[in-house]
Amino acid sequence: YILESATKVYMSGYLNKAYKDADIAYTPPIIWRNNLTNSYVYVINSDFMEDVSALGIYTAVMTSRDEITAYPVINSQNMVLYNYPTFADENEDKIRELYSRDTINFLETLVWPTVTSVSSANKLKPSFMLSAKLDYSSDAQPKEKALNYLMELVRECHGEAGLSLKAYSDISPQEKISYDLDFLEELKDYDFYSCYMGDLSYEEAVEALPEDSLEKMAVLLADGGKENFLIETADNDVILSPTTSSQYYSFRKDFTMKSVETALGYSMAAQDMGICIYPQTKDAHLQNFTRDYSGTMSTLYEEFSDFDATSVTEAGNRVKTYLNLDYEVSVSMEKDRVIITTNTYGEGQYFILKTPNMEIASISMGDYKELEDGVYLLSLTASQTTIDLQEEKNSLLKYFR
Repeated sequence: YILESATKVYMSGYLNKAYKDADIAYTPPIIWRNNLTNSYVYVINSDFMEDVSALGIYTAVMTSRDEITAYPVINSQNMVLYNYPTFADENEDKIRELYSRDTINFLETLVWPTVTSVSSANKLKPSFMLSAKLDYSSDAQPKEKALNYLMELVRECHGEAGLSLKAYSDISPQEKISYDLDFLEELKDYDFYSCYMGDLSYEEAVEALPEDSLEKMAVLLADGGKENFLIETADNDVILSPTTSSQYYSFRKDFTMKSVETALGYSMAAQDMGICIYPQTKDAHLQNFTRDYSGTMSTLYEEFSDFDATSVTEAGNRVKTYLNLDYEVSVSMEKDRVIITTNTYGEGQYFILKTPNMEIASISMGDYKELEDGVYLLSLTASQTTIDLQEEKNSLLKYFR
């Protein structure tokens, strides 16, 4: 496409590596905007509108005008580790060969510091989807001592434990979860409200989970690569949420996450930790895994640290509030006051407010933080909130800069 000079290009691409250093004016445009009389025309020259990225693009388009706008978000960032902790000394010969220790010691002394360093560096709250063991055909038995110690570590880091339906051997989901729950009975004071169902359908997960476990279930996590959906509700108000694989970085993964963050302020990055116990390639060796995992998580979450870190169950509660929210935004004629009215009382209501060339002077019944210039995250505590605005104090300096 040959674009007119007044066109605003938001994204350009490269035909191949040979074009990496080419002038941006000569690279193929992917997303651009042009004027048409009193309107804007946006063009997305790619397949981005065919998946969940479309919601972020649509939100960006609707808020790109020089007008005051506000819309609700979930405000929830999540770090999920499934098939960890496990509690059996399985694949011990390979683990001893690589790390000179048994599997449980490896999980406690080497893997756990990796998990906590990544969660601390990115200000995230880890949620652990437990498995008694990974290979249910092996003779290795899960150990109560390992369960008690690793669960104490989970509590100390303010993490949450859930269940996992994913196994590394040929076992039905029903048999796996039955085995796990029998072993986890030792945690008499612990209820599980979340479960990683992997590539199972909702119907298959429901069939696998015992009725008493299903009644307590608040969130089911799906493999994000299987279904093209964001969040859904199922029977008994159970929240279904896809996850984003987090070991390896890719541009498409980064763009999709940015799009969802733009629209919802939400992420659910999940990592299969079982690959560290059963490494198929050198990338799964802990040193290499830590490099890839920590690097990807830092890249994905670097721009979103102002959103709240939550556990999976906390995220589920915020999703329910978001899905049930009705709201109205009114702006005064003078453009100096915004009133947001909702059908919800109390905390847990979050909005993005965009105020071009204006800044917040005060807010009633709520709080705020600035995400970027002229963009705020609002936390509302009542069914009606008033935000008074004023001209940016440095607007003239910005104009002449």
